[in-house]
Amino acid sequence: MMVPSITRPGLLATPPGKPRPFQQAQAHKTPQRKVRIAIGVVIALLLLSAFLWQWEAALLKRFLEAPRYLQRQKYADRRIVSPPDLWDDPINEEGWVPCLERDPGYRKPVHMGKYASFYLDGGLGQQAWELCYGVVLARLLNVTMILPSLTVDPYWKDPTPFEAIFNISHFVETLRDDILTVNVTELPPELQDAETTWYRDFWGVWKGAPEVYLRDALPLFQNNTVVQFVSMWQSLDDDTLSAEQLKLACRAKFEALRFSDPILDLGNNLLKRMRQRARGPFLAVHLRFEEDMLAHSGCVYWGGVEEQERWAEMRRKREWPVPTKSDFELRDHGKCPPSPEEIGTWLQGLGFDSSTRIYMAAGKLYDEKRAMAPFYAMFPHVFTKDMLVTSKEAAYMRGKSNIRAAVDMHVLVNADVTALTFEGMMGEIVQGHRKWLGHKKTMKAPAFGFNKFGGSDMGSLSLGNNTWEFFSHEMRGWTYMEAGDGAPMRRQDRSWSEALFANPLPDCMCSKARNNRTATDSTNQ
Repeated sequence: MMVPSITRPGLLATPPGKPRPFQQAQAHKTPQRKVRIAIGVVIALLLLSAFLWQWEAALLKRFLEAPRYLQRQKYADRRIVSPPDLWDDPINEEGWVPCLERDPGYRKPVHMGKYASFYLDGGLGQQAWELCYGVVLARLLNVTMILPSLTVDPYWKDPTPFEAIFNISHFVETLRDDILTVNVTELPPELQDAETTWYRDFWGVWKGAPEVYLRDALPLFQNNTVVQFVSMWQSLDDDTLSAEQLKLACRAKFEALRFSDPILDLGNNLLKRMRQRARGPFLAVHLRFEEDMLAHSGCVYWGGVEEQERWAEMRRKREWPVPTKSDFELRDHGKCPPSPEEIGTWLQGLGFDSSTRIYMAAGKLYDEKRAMAPFYAMFPHVFTKDMLVTSKEAAYMRGKSNIRAAVDMHVLVNADVTALTFEGMMGEIVQGHRKWLGHKKTMKAPAFGFNKFGGSDMGSLSLGNNTWEFFSHEMRGWTYMEAGDGAPMRRQDRSWSEALFANPLPDCMCSKARNNRTATDSTNQ
């Protein structure tokens, strides 16, 4: 028996084979729902991908930083003690200040129709050194100085002109009562070509006395209008100069020789940015670990036979002397540039910890990745000029080694504390200028002491059976020995006689306290 279909009141029966109304609505909504579901799935996948990417990036970062983490663990047990005066300038009880007044009756220069040209070579520090000695010689010989051009060093190949590095007008004006100067373009036309035969060369005398130049160089001007002085590095012995000549050398170096305005502006910007990052004082480190520096030293590092053969070839091409002492002897006498690990350990021994903000002034370092890994583990907050400059400032420095060196020198001179890691003219100039500015704290690494803590690799340190406290005590003692922190000390009172440009005391500085005592004694008499 067939059961009749029942239809609710108000509803029409749906013909067989035709979808009911709610089925029609469901069918209409199905594409929209699929779109929403698809969008939701895509969003979920994107969120999951982002999470996984961050997770993988964190793992990758941890993996890449694993060597540095392991290095940090290596140095983690060092109990670094920062003395309360770590950032303070040395005590200047005598009140030493610059004093360069000319004596009464000081003779002004007179043009005699003779010119001296000075061929400057080496790095920026050496060229500045040679130029200031040239000022002393120009006055001694009573000749007009031809303003020099900076040498295009065969290693750096930097053609930056003299006037782009130094403020010429300031140099000329400051020395106008001492010497006469002339630009090469102001010479008579027949004297403007340095390749012609009228340029008579005179080779500088190593640590020569003024009498030597009066005897050997002055007669050359009788038959030559221009004499070119070459190889002027260490061409005068400071200890043979008169008081007037010493003051003139200081006047040339510390007052007349000023960087150009663009370099000063850039250097001051870097000083400001470093103090902003440090939120207080910062440490500037002059790290000497460039490959040419290591090759010149004749010392052995971790590169093996290949390294030594390459450096021997570099010495041959640049006509550097062949090493005659063993690596041990060189290290024992402090003649090997300390490695970044040695410098970092030394700084920790002095009391600088991992929170210290460091400005690193250095050229292209030897085997940089390996060399700097220990240093970064000890001091993670390291900045260079390339990290601090704007794109416009970077373009200004690009390919100009002398400008880059000048910017570093300005920061090193004006930093709160400066650490000098190895001997050299730039380091000595920085040290001398910081003394000139008020004996600002300047630490000098005791390179001779690192050999007593030599590790398994050349350039590494191993405390051996010594405690960290013993190492720290030794490093501080060696550093502060003979005013190694920049404190006032006569340059002649050390175990060796320092260069004038590295220490202008007492030749170019006066003691305010001593003068006050003298004045008081005179009054009481």
